[in-house]
Amino acid sequence: MVFSIDSFVIPQKKVLIYRIPESSFDMMPYTDDVDFTLLLNYLEFGVGEDQRISRIDGYCPVGSWTTVQLSPPKSDRGSLVVSPQLESGRSYRVNLPGDWPIYRGETNDWICVGNKEFNGESVEFLDGCTAFINNGQLISLWLIPKFIS
Repeated sequence: MVFSIDSFVIPQKKVLIYRIPESSFDMMPYTDDVDFTLLLNYLEFGVGEDQRISRIDGYCPVGSWTTVQLSPPKSDRGSLVVSPQLESGRSYRVNLPGDWPIYRGETNDWICVGNKEFNGESVEFLDGCTAFINNGQLISLWLIPKFIS
């Protein structure tokens, strides 16, 4: 699968939350207009018929995070697009083989899944969700959620 950025289509406003008791991410409002899903570790990206990622949710326990110094990425808003069109109703793993590392900022609430170095193109494709891609491959996912007890 190949990831690309569409800077002309700005996604709808949503709020990324992290539910501390459930150890999971969620988006508000929740949308179920998903054609297929992508999995990164235990995070699920919902992809609509337009091949744009429209939500992120899933299990991500704090105990799996490594605390490091993280600087928030700078990025323009746009859409993260997946191609080619994949089969409806299925899930596809992004990270093979094995899980990607997860980092949390020492002095901020940023969370990085994958490579914490900025390389490649970036896009804030949902509020609080930034992706870095390089040559069509997802390099890292940066999240700044609202934490809920």
